[in-house]
Amino acid sequence: MDEMVLQNDVKQKAASEDISDAKILIVDDLLLLRELIKNYLSNEGFKNLYTAENGVEALEKVREIRPDILILDILMPEMNGFEVCRQIRASPDFSQIPILVQTGVEESEDRLEVFKVGATDLVLKPINGAELVARVKVHLQNVFMQRRQALYHQRMASELAAASKIQSSLLPSKDQMRQAREKTGFRMLAFYEASSELGGDFWGMRLLEGGRLAFFMADFSGHGVVSALNTFRLHTLLNQADLDWDHPKLWMQGVNEHLCRVLSVEHFATVFYGVLDPTNSTLHYSAAASPPVVIGTKAGDGELIDTSGLPLGISTDAKYEQKEYPFAPGAYTLLYSDALIETEGEDGEVLESEAVLAMAQERSSEMDPDVLINGILDIYPGKDRRPLPDDLTLLAFVREV
Repeated sequence: MDEMVLQNDVKQKAASEDISDAKILIVDDLLLLRELIKNYLSNEGFKNLYTAENGVEALEKVREIRPDILILDILMPEMNGFEVCRQIRASPDFSQIPILVQTGVEESEDRLEVFKVGATDLVLKPINGAELVARVKVHLQNVFMQRRQALYHQRMASELAAASKIQSSLLPSKDQMRQAREKTGFRMLAFYEASSELGGDFWGMRLLEGGRLAFFMADFSGHGVVSALNTFRLHTLLNQADLDWDHPKLWMQGVNEHLCRVLSVEHFATVFYGVLDPTNSTLHYSAAASPPVVIGTKAGDGELIDTSGLPLGISTDAKYEQKEYPFAPGAYTLLYSDALIETEGEDGEVLESEAVLAMAQERSSEMDPDVLINGILDIYPGKDRRPLPDDLTLLAFVREV
């Protein structure tokens, strides 16, 4: 069920809710008027009616019963209605209570003052019972609607937080990365931050025979829930489909065929898939329109390797190339999602891939994935903006000397 359907459901429930259980506090120094208003409301089915005869008692009752609406007289002994309004509006716990003022003041300036101190609405004395009841119903319906909307947003926030936790759990953990390093000799580090509770970036790795390490980074089009659902689809696919993890182009073609069947027409994914082979000191890879990948060495040389190709999920006829690049001890590679080079800074400029390469070359001598990623984050145009304008993923691999 999408958000629009949920909101419509909330509105329908609020409209049909019985407001007769609302707690109503009637404040007037005249017993006759208090009883008259109670009579009007009880005849309309309201059951929880409370009274107070002055402002001091009214504030005590507000704290005690937490009314859903307050019907308030202005001219009263001990504390008038103006001061009651001021104190209620100044209280974080009760500032949202609707205050329906009933008054006999005729001067427009006095009526204006009623609203300045925080009244929600006003009815004039002598009180018209039908008008009073109608206004009370309108304000109570708004109160109940706001509460249901608040509950709806709390529920959505809770569900999104749970989904975000699940999505994060699908990414390789630090412990898994440490184990991979021990078995392959490749140090690695990832940075991931979504632009909202859920994101469309996804990366993963797999240990292959011969100490080889396979890894991928995917970036689904769009943002938020729909993109996140596509990452869940990809995760399921990678764990269930019979993919050729040893050969990048065949892996890419297999994933593309599956995504073409499950993604809607307007959705696609840019992907980079690589296999690091310590025996042959190579990186075999295949790409599907991912951002240019940085590859270099401790000596400071480096370049942006070709990552062109048709995004996945668009055409089952798409073909993908497999390329090879040297990856000897002292080599590193750096991957990033398009948010890094498409986010505008305060000057309206974006970060060019060449600037990413230059920063990587500057930090390469330390052969530390953490240093590489932090260097890139330092020059990221959106580093001080929260939430981020787009999902951001950085992934660094270093082959130890």
